Amino acid sequence: MEMHNTARGAVLSELCVVCSVKISRPSNELVDEKITAQVQKEIKSEKGSGRYDKKLFNPVSLQPITRAISSIRKVNYRWTFALPEVEGIRLLPTKVAEKFLIEMNEAIADYSKAVESFATKYHRHVLDQQSYHNGAFDANQYLDSEEFVEGHRAGVTLQGLPSIEGIQAGKFTEEYQEAEADRQAQAVTDVTNDLGNRLSTMLRGLADKLGAINNKGSRFSESHFVNLVELVEQIIPVCNIADDPRINDLAEEVKAMLRRAGTSAEGMTDIVKSASVTRNKIKAEASGIASKASSLFG
Repeated sequence: MEMHNTARGAVLSELCVVCSVKISRPSNELVDEKITAQVQKEIKSEKGSGRYDKKLFNPVSLQPITRAISSIRKVNYRWTFALPEVEGIRLLPTKVAEKFLIEMNEAIADYSKAVESFATKYHRHVLDQQSYHNGAFDANQYLDSEEFVEGHRAGVTLQGLPSIEGIQAGKFTEEYQEAEADRQAQAVTDVTNDLGNRLSTMLRGLADKLGAINNKGSRFSESHFVNLVELVEQIIPVCNIADDPRINDLAEEVKAMLRRAGTSAEGMTDIVKSASVTRNKIKAEASGIASKASSLFG
C-alpha cells in the first residue's frame, strides 16, 4: 500500500505498518433470568418488560485487571494513529515500532500478572460476592478459575502495507488505485492533524489548570508536564511522518516554553506552584500555542 504525497514526499508503506491490538476478557455482566422472573412476578409486570442485569464481581475487586487493560490501551493510543475508514486497526510509525512493542509487551505481561493474581484467590473472590449480591448470589453462574484465566487474552499483530501498484482489477485498476492513493494521502494528513490536536488539547489543559491552581480544592499534577514533554520530545520526532514543519515548529515553541519552567517535570511543577510570574507566563504561552495549533489543525 504505497502512497506518494507530492506535497511532502511521504511514502506511507515506508513509514508505517498496520497495527492491531486485541484484548479479550470474560464479561462481568449477566442477565439473571431467574431474578428477572421473580421481580416481574412480584411487581406484576409483563414478561419482557424488563430484566435484572447482574455484575458477577464487584467492579472494585477487578480494578487491578481493569487498570492493566487501560495501560494496554494507553500504549496503543500513545504511539498509533487512526486509519481512515477502517475500524480495529491503526497506523504505527516504523521509527517507533520497537519502543511500542517493548512498552506493549510489558503492559500485556502486567495484564497477565493481574489475572493470575486474581485467579490464585478465585474461590475466595467468588464467595465474597455473597454479601455483594445477597439473595441474588448464584455460585453456578461463575466460571471456574481455569476458564477465568483462559478467557483473558491480549496480543498485538503488525502487518506491512502493500503497494498501490498491487491493486490490479482489469479496467477498474486505475479507479481503485486512485481511490487507495487518496485514502492513504488522507491517512498521512490525519496523523499530522492528530499530532496538532494532541498539542492543542494538552496545552489548553495545562493553561486551564495553571489558571485554577490557587482555587480552593484545585490540584495540579506534574503529569501535565510529563505528558507534554513526552509528546514534544519523544512522540512528535518519530511520529511526524510527513515531516510537517508546522508540527516541528510548534514542538520547538513548546520546548522553549518548558525550559523557562525548569529541566524536569517535577521541577516545572514546583516552579509554577510557587512562582506566580513564571506561572502566568507559562499559562499565556500555553494558551497562545494551543490557539495556533487549533487554527492549523483544528
